[in-house]
Amino acid sequence: MKKAILVYGDKYENEATKVALILQKWDYECLPMNLSEQQKEAYKRLAQDDFDLLVTFDMAGFEKGTETGALFYNLLSCKTIHLLYGDKQAYARYLSNKLSLAMLFFLLGKEEDAQKMKEKYPGIYYIKAFPDDIDREIIVQTAFAEVERKD
Repeated sequence: MKKAILVYGDKYENEATKVALILQKWDYECLPMNLSEQQKEAYKRLAQDDFDLLVTFDMAGFEKGTETGALFYNLLSCKTIHLLYGDKQAYARYLSNKLSLAMLFFLLGKEEDAQKMKEKYPGIYYIKAFPDDIDREIIVQTAFAEVERKD
């Protein structure tokens, strides 16, 4: 069985629960970690780097850096899915950094928003947009298919 860790803030607990249920259908053991309540434990588990998949919600955990100032998530060997729900301007401080090729971004918004972000942040290797009202299972299925394709 593959293992996934889901990192989120209070605002996205329901979304994380939905995604965990979807991943469990594909034989993933899921560990949801609310950074608002379990930050120290979450980073400790992530540092063990024993997960096949990391899913973040609205850039949760991107504030964590290394001693050299690099993004902590860049050190992980697992595939990563980053679900972007909020204000695109708020992501600037994180997306301006060097990003791992293993990072896949999925944006709720317009395709033109995704294209603008890709142009503005050349470190984004993969980004796909979905309408706000789309069923979350479609987003997760698409993300999962991309992760499996890149293995």
